[in-house]
Amino acid sequence: MHLYNYTIVLSYSGINYSGWQIQREDKNTIQEVVIKTIEKVLETKVLKSSYTGRTDRGVSALTQYFNFFIEKKINDHNSFISILNKNLPNDIFIIDFFKVDNTFSARFDAIQKNYVYKIAFVEDEEIIKKYNLVNVLILKKINKDFLFERLDKFIDLFNGKKDYSSYYKPDKDVRKNTVIDLTTSFDIYDFPEFFVLTLTFTAPYFLRNMIRKIVGMFLAFLEDKVDLNYIEDTFAQPCPSKGKFLAPPEPLVLYSVEYRKKL
Repeated sequence: MHLYNYTIVLSYSGINYSGWQIQREDKNTIQEVVIKTIEKVLETKVLKSSYTGRTDRGVSALTQYFNFFIEKKINDHNSFISILNKNLPNDIFIIDFFKVDNTFSARFDAIQKNYVYKIAFVEDEEIIKKYNLVNVLILKKINKDFLFERLDKFIDLFNGKKDYSSYYKPDKDVRKNTVIDLTTSFDIYDFPEFFVLTLTFTAPYFLRNMIRKIVGMFLAFLEDKVDLNYIEDTFAQPCPSKGKFLAPPEPLVLYSVEYRKKL
């Protein structure tokens, strides 16, 4: 039996789904929708598959790679993309499609993943609506100098190779390497009546809920619920129970992925 390994690059809004990964039968997931659509269009079974990252409920992706093995050869790549998009819901979109070597894994061949979390600071939430911003957490506007001061102190702690055990939700019976070389940066985008903070996180891999717990800790720091000593202690004596603040999932986006070889 000859198997063909194909990869699709897709973007999606995760708001209406229970995450990316296939779960119980009563859960609506993006992976399940994509696989069922591929099987319907090609009239063949997807035998095995891999993906860049397991985004959680409500989390979106600008660039997710998904490779799958089938017995059927696909000749017209452009036509396949077009037919897939016509059969997929409007909140899932195929960007690209190509054949890859049978050794390729969208998960294990990724060397860097980039996530973005956006926060809008505004006096009146109604103002945001006319700008049609999506995937953004809306908070009451604060003094920008105060924000910069807190950002400088906070961001510095979340750069470099450290044990992030305090910033993840452990999976049952699964041991994870919690030491991760993380790069965290930020940008500020000014609008006439508000500004948007974009937090960017880059690492070879991420732990479950890791970014949402980091952002949650930052929001707690902004509100004086924790101080720098508490945050420093989450690294000095790592423990999952210390990362007790969890930011909403909707503003989090899997932004881009880097691979060992050019695809």
